[in-house]
Amino acid sequence: MMGTALLQELVTAQAGRWPELPAVAWRRTDLNYRELDERSNQLARSLRDAGCRRGDQVCMLLPRSPEAVVALLGILKADGIVVTLDLATPPSRLAEVLRVCEPRCVLTLSSGGATLDELFRRGALASSVAVGSLGSSPIVGEHFSTQFCAIETAQMPSKPVSGRNRPLNPAQIVFNSNSRGVPRGVVLTHANIRRLLLWSSDHFGVIPGDRHIWCSVPSEGMSTFATLGTLAAGATLYPVPSDFGCHPARLAQFVRDAGLTLWMVTPQTLTGVAELDLVRSGDFPQLRHLVWHGGELQPGVLRHWMTRVRHVTFTRLYGTTEATVVNSSYRVPSVPDEETPLPIGRARPGDEVLVLDDQLKPVLRDQLGELHIRGLGLSPGYWRDPAATEAAFLRNPHQTERVDRLFRTGDLGRVNVDGQIYLHGRRDRRVDHDAELNEIEAALARLGSIRTAVVVALRTDETTGPVFGCAYVPLPGLDVTSAALRDDLAAMLPSALLPSRWMACEHLPRTADGTVDHGEIRRGFAANTGAPSVPPQTVNVARAQSSDSMSGREGR
Repeated sequence: MMGTALLQELVTAQAGRWPELPAVAWRRTDLNYRELDERSNQLARSLRDAGCRRGDQVCMLLPRSPEAVVALLGILKADGIVVTLDLATPPSRLAEVLRVCEPRCVLTLSSGGATLDELFRRGALASSVAVGSLGSSPIVGEHFSTQFCAIETAQMPSKPVSGRNRPLNPAQIVFNSNSRGVPRGVVLTHANIRRLLLWSSDHFGVIPGDRHIWCSVPSEGMSTFATLGTLAAGATLYPVPSDFGCHPARLAQFVRDAGLTLWMVTPQTLTGVAELDLVRSGDFPQLRHLVWHGGELQPGVLRHWMTRVRHVTFTRLYGTTEATVVNSSYRVPSVPDEETPLPIGRARPGDEVLVLDDQLKPVLRDQLGELHIRGLGLSPGYWRDPAATEAAFLRNPHQTERVDRLFRTGDLGRVNVDGQIYLHGRRDRRVDHDAELNEIEAALARLGSIRTAVVVALRTDETTGPVFGCAYVPLPGLDVTSAALRDDLAAMLPSALLPSRWMACEHLPRTADGTVDHGEIRRGFAANTGAPSVPPQTVNVARAQSSDSMSGREGR
């Protein structure tokens, strides 16, 4: 595979070696490597006929499915840039992403028709944007109709498509949030992602015939890691259907039934399975690797798992989207016997994870500093946002090379005497790069019923993730309820960002210098057990637990 420079070539190489090997296992049917390669070639030709040219953005509004895998490869083969949208995201937030990326084409199925119609109605998609259906029938809405569907695409030649992209060209834009609550796009090149895939295949010893799950949210960068990481190694991908549900018991049974050999999972799901006592001694006999990404896993939960499935290796991954998702790994050597957190491990070859002070100098052992990432995994920056790129990607003052850069992660950490790095929270206000407090407040500011509001992170629930509390000041004369505010926010934000604790205030507490006192607000929630609480909806749990492939603390 070393002779392949572009992402799609990694998969095409496997199709040449193992054409009849299952590439995607879906319900009761399989899509083999030859079929995947030919169908993605045909889709690339349909995209070009629809006007897509080198460097154009193509959006995928698709659930986890074989069609989504075909779309991903087809876009890359057409020299396009992949932008993945999540069907569970409200149209108002999708509209912000689309205004930034300005796609040439959108690929969808009938399940995305209503959302697309609303996006065209809002003007988030120009009338010139082509829509392709990967289903067998055209989709006709009030404001758009598809330019092609799977029947027309199947008539295209299935031979390889010639392309002009090079390794340093963008392959994908992954959208997360910035401090203003506006989505920003992290650009990842073919070279960025290719290095990650080759490292993963070697690190976990993936071989043809291995079986991996895909349960991450489609719009997250970890989904690309899940899909292409599996296919680049000749393994078989098992997407979890969107209607399957993500209860820990069902996911555990999915892993058993599929005989998975590698399971990428979130700490929340591992905790949920342990709390329900769903792991039997010697369970998951074909599983070799259990890998989690994002957030801390309590040592008691890890002990629960490791004492029951002793044949499985357990690995923690750490990283940010801006540095191509995964930057370090830690393989747990033995069952932990102390209530102490795990380190984040060693950096991938070509990358460095550094703990630096405000002058970008290394901190002393056991002193807190901010984690910075350096190396070949760094993104070129944020899509069409040079100011944000300059603020986050710093020139390394201790190196003479002009291209040497550091990415500020915002994570705090320390280095112990053994050289291991341990995380200690965040420097800024973000609890999770997908759950940014500023984004929630920006959405609240657009409501017409409150004067001001502040959102704080109260704790992290081991099952559902961060628990947010909102202290708000209603406009005079309005009858504002927490349930109504939450309903209004649900039209603008993903469910995982919705506060579940609410507190109406006459005014927000302030510190001596006039800034909002976030500590006092947290203490108010702790003291006011009668503060209105809106329990997380089941969809909230589903999102937190649907990042089970190569995901977790994603969007970082």
